Amino acid sequence: MLTILFDGIAYGMLLFVLACGLSVTLGLMNFINLAHGSFAMAGGYCTVILVNRMGVPFALGLPLAFLATAALGGLLERTLYVHVYARSHLDQVLFTIGLVFMSVAATDYVMGSSQQFVQIPNVLQGKFDVFGIGMGKYRLFIIVICGALTVALQLILAKTRFGSRLRAAVDNAQVARGLGINVGAVFGITFAFGSGLAGLGGALGAEILGLDPTFPLKYMIYFLIVVTVGGTSSITGPFVASILLGIGDVAGKYYVPKLGAFVIYTIMIVVLILRPRGLFARPGQDQMESEQLEIKQLVMKYFAKIRRRAYDFVEFIRRFGMRANRSFEGIDDRAGGVAGSQSPAHGSEGDDGKNNDTDAVNQ
Repeated sequence: MLTILFDGIAYGMLLFVLACGLSVTLGLMNFINLAHGSFAMAGGYCTVILVNRMGVPFALGLPLAFLATAALGGLLERTLYVHVYARSHLDQVLFTIGLVFMSVAATDYVMGSSQQFVQIPNVLQGKFDVFGIGMGKYRLFIIVICGALTVALQLILAKTRFGSRLRAAVDNAQVARGLGINVGAVFGITFAFGSGLAGLGGALGAEILGLDPTFPLKYMIYFLIVVTVGGTSSITGPFVASILLGIGDVAGKYYVPKLGAFVIYTIMIVVLILRPRGLFARPGQDQMESEQLEIKQLVMKYFAKIRRRAYDFVEFIRRFGMRANRSFEGIDDRAGGVAGSQSPAHGSEGDDGKNNDTDAVNQ
């Protein structure tokens, strides 16, 4: 029983590292990336090439796989994904599922269709007993690495300036840009980091799960179940959901082999019936969202009124200016008419004066 619990925790930790990147992009960036498993597959195959074929140490292959998939994710985010952020969720699903099938076909062509595993070092092979529990060394290594990543990720999102900028960019991108936050760079770094975590999960899970070109399709449902059951409002939810689903999946396959594959779906259905927004949805989140929607509608309503008032004021100024111009033109016309009518009179008086002077001289 305790051995099953230990294996379930290790499997759950691995699921969390594989799915936490999707939790970040879906929960924080509001982007549905069904091609997340393709980045995990890329990290796994990168580790296979580095460790099995090039002889790179396993300890060095893991960070290299993270960096390689993070670079790939950043490149694709800047060239492809950035154009789909503002599109509907249906467009995002169709776009990313198309990338999945492209990655499956490309991997099958380059790496072949046979299943491959990573050669782990001898120090991580075998088991040892602790209080009667048979603990696999590699699974314990996965628990330690994934636990450290979980704590680090939670601290980054909750305690750092980058986490604050990311939350601000997600809540209101326009206001964040007004405050001087480079929203595009924040989203790009977040997407690349999530892709790197997926690649690291694929590298760690290659020995347990195996690698083949159908890896993204095979484990896509597991990633989505983790995010759905845990909720998308924090990292804690997917972490607890991963542990719960990992233990349930391992125990179900051990105790009920014929129905073991359905245990994880049963857990998902029960949780979603009791907690439709996931295990760790924020209290009053529905009410908060409705209040935010009402506030947004009120703001838009008053903004429309202010805009109409501004248009009316501008129109009033324009009409007032036109009337003022007409008045000044009328005054100028009348002044010109008066000046024109008075000019001959002055001339005749001048001529009469000249004639009088001439008559006086003659006399």
